[in-house]
Amino acid sequence: MTQQANQSPTEDCCKCLPYRDGVLISAQGLSIVGVCLLWFCLWAIPFGLVAFIMLQVVWCCKMNKCGLITAGVFAALAAALMIIKGILVAVSGVTLVCSSSYNDDYYYYSDYDDDACNAAVIIASSLAISGGVFWIATAVCTFVFACGPRYMKLHDIYDDGDNTATATPVGTVVGADTNTFKPDDVEQAR
Repeated sequence: MTQQANQSPTEDCCKCLPYRDGVLISAQGLSIVGVCLLWFCLWAIPFGLVAFIMLQVVWCCKMNKCGLITAGVFAALAAALMIIKGILVAVSGVTLVCSSSYNDDYYYYSDYDDDACNAAVIIASSLAISGGVFWIATAVCTFVFACGPRYMKLHDIYDDGDNTATATPVGTVVGADTNTFKPDDVEQAR
């Protein structure tokens, strides 16, 4: 075996990839394909871009559980919008886009072939629905990672081990005996 294969997950080789998990890496890869298909649905672009950026940041930086769940919610919203748009285009797009037009003299004219138009609308709706499926898969992978035991297992492995720190209440002087404090002590300190 090579030296890298023998290294434990807590060694320095993993600092560039804080979460070595196949499910999260799959979500990141699926979001790349999903963002390429976003242009078929303008409504989904803001949600898809936010989810994409949040998931790509995880390649280099740790993200808390809430951040990962938020990325999954944005991916789910992008998926819903893309699927709705794909269905709307498939149902009404052929009649709206590909309908033949008549001029005032009732002469038929057409700038394009109806068969080619029908095929283009069906391809556009299929690509929008496919993009929605990629975003659904991204959201599911993100939720499986963040809400399941995978996140906590990797979070514990990569934790620095400095869990001994205790919280100090705000306004408390460390090392001071709070039972013997007198208001006169403040005036004497001035």
